Amino acid sequence: MSTAGQTTPTAPPEPATLADPQAPGLASVARLLADGTRAAFCLALLDGRAWTPTELARLAAVAPSTATEHLNALVAGGLLAEHRQGRHRYLRLADQQVAELIESLAAVAPPRPVAAPRTLS
Repeated sequence: MSTAGQTTPTAPPEPATLADPQAPGLASVARLLADGTRAAFCLALLDGRAWTPTELARLAAVAPSTATEHLNALVAGGLLAEHRQGRHRYLRLADQQVAELIESLAAVAPPRPVAAPRTLS
């Protein structure tokens, strides 16, 4: 609104706050995927197969106990589903929505830098 050449400033739009009911959930999912090992597990699981914790640990080059800790967090966070068959535990992405989330994040993630080849001096 202007009066004799002066404008009345308008209030800036309200930013999303923690009062937004989706903010804590979004932060929780982001925190789960912010870890490189967990992200590697989710990317591997995009193939649609159910993997064992041992297979995923080998893939990410981490100890089985470390893999189990990360996988338990992903299951608790609702990103992975587990199926037990006898003594064996199998994990897969929880559903198509999670797969689409991982694919979308991978599409906007910066490419991994390629290391320069080593040369002997």
